[in-house]
Amino acid sequence: QFFILLELLSHDFPKQLPETLVITNAGGPSVLLTDNLSTHGFRSYQPNKRELAKFSALDIAFRNPIDLLGDADPKRLQRILEVIPLNHPQLLLFILLTPQDNTNLMVMAKMIANFNRKFKGILIVNLIGGDSVTLPIKYLKAKKIIVSVFSEDIIAALVKIRIYYLKLKAGNVRFIPKLVIDEGAKHKIKAIVQSRKGFLLEEQSLLIAKSYGFPLVKT
Repeated sequence: QFFILLELLSHDFPKQLPETLVITNAGGPSVLLTDNLSTHGFRSYQPNKRELAKFSALDIAFRNPIDLLGDADPKRLQRILEVIPLNHPQLLLFILLTPQDNTNLMVMAKMIANFNRKFKGILIVNLIGGDSVTLPIKYLKAKKIIVSVFSEDIIAALVKIRIYYLKLKAGNVRFIPKLVIDEGAKHKIKAIVQSRKGFLLEEQSLLIAKSYGFPLVKT
């Protein structure tokens, strides 16, 4: 959860709480994800009339989550991505996918990476499927896209950010935390976040945790 939190904060997280939208081919997990977001106070994305017209033109009834239907042909994902507003920094877009008969996850991963090059919001990809999703996950991470197998970890990190924003809005936060770390440590941390491998020195780990308000126990 801590690495996911760092990734979210490193992706220019919006100054206000974002609107959320889920695109999926996994019915049950996507409903749980959407409900979980709603339960924790995250607003569902509401398209304007022009955006709704684009969905209607593709014969897609807009709802959240957006269901890819059937076996989730990559072409349908491409059609949906084409009508998602690109210049919407307040949009937190989840793409939740599982392997199915016509679901070529590597093709979809390349579509998602191409979309993310132009997308101004925050994109989170949630892939469920054990060993069958290993290669797409590696590909997306190499493209610096936030990827998680467990949506619960994403939600937990988002809730921490939401609580911080609410405190900030209420005037209960006296300062905005900044990381005061030497350049060598910054490069080390960046490498660890990208690879999910390696270690931080205890002093570096404590400094990061303290900067973001995590409770620390003296031992």
